[in-house]
Amino acid sequence: MTPRKNAMELPETMPAPPERRYSGSGRRWLVRIIVIVVILFLIWIWIGSIFSPKIPKVKDGSVLVMSNYGPIVEYNRNMLPVPFVHTNRETLLDMLFSLKKAAADERIRGVVFKFGLFSVGMAQAQDIRDEILLYKKSGKKIYAFASAYSMVDYFIASACDKVFLMPQGMVDLRGAMISKTYYKGLLDKLGIKAEFIRIENYKTAPTVYTEYEMTSYDREQRGAILDTFVEVMTGSIAESRGIQKTAVLNMLDTGIIFGQSARKDKLIDDFLHLDQVINLFKNKNEKEQSIVNDRDYRRIPAEEVGLNEGPAIALVYASGAITDGEDSTDFQSGETIGGDTLAEQLHEAKRDSRIKAVVFRVDSPGGSGTASEVILRAVQELREAGKPVVVSMGNVAASGGYYISCLADKILAQPTTITGSIGIFAGKFDMSGFYSKIGINKQILKRGKYADIFTETRPVTKDEMTLVYNYINDFYQGFLAHVAEGRGKSPSDIDKIGRGRVWSGSDALKVGLVDELGGINTAVETAKKLAKIKPEQQVRLILYPKRKSFFEILFGGEGDETVKISEDAFYARILPEEFREAAGSLRLFANAKNFQIFAMMPYILRVE
Repeated sequence: MTPRKNAMELPETMPAPPERRYSGSGRRWLVRIIVIVVILFLIWIWIGSIFSPKIPKVKDGSVLVMSNYGPIVEYNRNMLPVPFVHTNRETLLDMLFSLKKAAADERIRGVVFKFGLFSVGMAQAQDIRDEILLYKKSGKKIYAFASAYSMVDYFIASACDKVFLMPQGMVDLRGAMISKTYYKGLLDKLGIKAEFIRIENYKTAPTVYTEYEMTSYDREQRGAILDTFVEVMTGSIAESRGIQKTAVLNMLDTGIIFGQSARKDKLIDDFLHLDQVINLFKNKNEKEQSIVNDRDYRRIPAEEVGLNEGPAIALVYASGAITDGEDSTDFQSGETIGGDTLAEQLHEAKRDSRIKAVVFRVDSPGGSGTASEVILRAVQELREAGKPVVVSMGNVAASGGYYISCLADKILAQPTTITGSIGIFAGKFDMSGFYSKIGINKQILKRGKYADIFTETRPVTKDEMTLVYNYINDFYQGFLAHVAEGRGKSPSDIDKIGRGRVWSGSDALKVGLVDELGGINTAVETAKKLAKIKPEQQVRLILYPKRKSFFEILFGGEGDETVKISEDAFYARILPEEFREAAGSLRLFANAKNFQIFAMMPYILRVE
């Protein structure tokens, strides 16, 4: 009897699938569709270029209205030219150059500086305030206007000739605060243990995982930073408004100051609407006051009013957390500094024969220790090539941010810059308790005593902790040696002001970590002096990194990295600030493996 075949049994040979063939006409249609899409895309770009705003014509006697909304970034390297849409964020340099041009432009009669949901760091605010004071030397007037002033807004506004407030407005002088969120209680509940080594007590970045609250060292350095912020703001406001500093300090305990109280306390000059402030510049024989807005005025080349001409100085930006490899985007700090990317930009500046000196604008809390070393070497090579390097510190230039700055010819900071944090940390997380809770059993086979030292499935032994400490202490000693070389001191002297301690710019000047207080303008003048360019001579700034072309932004780099960067950038934009900070901490959590060395400051400070 012939055995019955299983109904599911497959035949010994499967027929080959039919060969898919494309007719010649099919291929031609595919090519035609691609060509049509490309042509339509190019037409869209061409039409957009026709209707995109051109360089505006400024009438004689115009008033420049600077409407300041949203966050001011140090540098925007992704300038995507989308037709009919204006999406580019304003940079600090945009704002400074608008005021410089307005001072030199004979067509501009005055400036109205309008505040609204303005977000800027304290050192950036000082740069803007300094530029307003320079503008006033031209003899032209500048008026501040807002429906409400925050503490930082008012710090800037007080430098203007007059300060106006919309009727029913307010001045918010609640002072400054620093917050820090701790996660150890959460990790305890999850059965996760943070194992970190830090050099030394002031290096408190990982304490968010290892402590339940602030350490005494952290309170000390944070308190000193807050004292500097309040000292600078209250002192500047009192001087500009002609009132006693003690009176301003008392206002901090009043908090929000409304209506007539603001005028009585000499915080404002009058209650006016925006159109009324603009019309203060109008001559009696004029029917209306002509204006130009800042977005349009930014497109006027500085050369048109006799600026940005002469010998070239490179302005190289290092803005964001420092990472290994190429630039990317981070949850907490936005765009990051790729060590390899920035080093190449510094090499470009070295090779460019037009460039006589470099202003290195550092606004970074640090990050990867190895990437910081790559960048520092590029700074050394610039100096060896005979090109002076002047560091201009932004809001933050601490830990790795100070590391990449320490061998410059000169280091400048604003009084409210956060710098120092000469120290490092490394660590990992023991996940064994968490794995046990959820039923995970990870098995490891090894050959070699320390083969599994970096695994997350067990705690580190005392012997292994000693091994890791020696590893990161060697890096710390190198950090001290670099700073000692740059500052002309001994490593032991630097260790006394190091140990992870964060300093304000004004305190950093006292302990010898910076050479001078000042912003971008002062740094450019210092670079001119070192390059033997006459003080009265104009210079041309060449910016790095070079802004990416349309197709570079559209199609990105190689592989999946472009997709990853775009996703991170998207979430970094939509998450509330508090969640971005938590997401940044989680990113550190994810990267804290293999005891990677971090040279990163212990917190991000916001004036609130």
